[in-house]
Amino acid sequence: AHDRAVMGVVFSPDGRLIASVSADQSVLLWDVATGSVLRSFQGHARSVDDVAFSPEDHLDQGSAYIFQRDQGGLNAWGLLKQLIVSDGAAGDCFGRSATTVGGIILIGAPCAAAGQGAAYLFIRNQNGINAWGLGEKLTANSSLEPGSFGNAVALDVTIADNYIAVVGANLDNTSIL
Repeated sequence: AHDRAVMGVVFSPDGRLIASVSADQSVLLWDVATGSVLRSFQGHARSVDDVAFSPEDHLDQGSAYIFQRDQGGLNAWGLLKQLIVSDGAAGDCFGRSATTVGGIILIGAPCAAAGQGAAYLFIRNQNGINAWGLGEKLTANSSLEPGSFGNAVALDVTIADNYIAVVGANLDNTSIL
């Protein structure tokens, strides 16, 4: 249970779960049938005032979480942002791989598009300070067989601030060059 005032409550799209948020800086996920707490998300920097579930068609698509040092206290690693993609679908495996360089994060979704896969570039100040907005979606040649594009990702930056993204496709053995 929460230690302080409950600031919001919402049912999941399927009605099986309830999420509650509180001034105690936590989010609780409840099982409606049993009334028990399934998960507790602690460590937010301040009171959590609102909560929402992703639409039904985004359940199980995956997500990535950005934590930052000194978020919620000196030397504390607190949640800064949860990343999801608007075009995601159930089973996309978004978040299976991730890497960061400077103000860019590259996240793989190797199960997207029937296993063909995708990778997403998020930029720190896209759409606002520390907003981590989507910069670009990377995909393989659409004529390829499913190859888990996005199963592994890497970023590098050259001296001239040119970024290089490498996206692995471990099941692909076709040549496009």
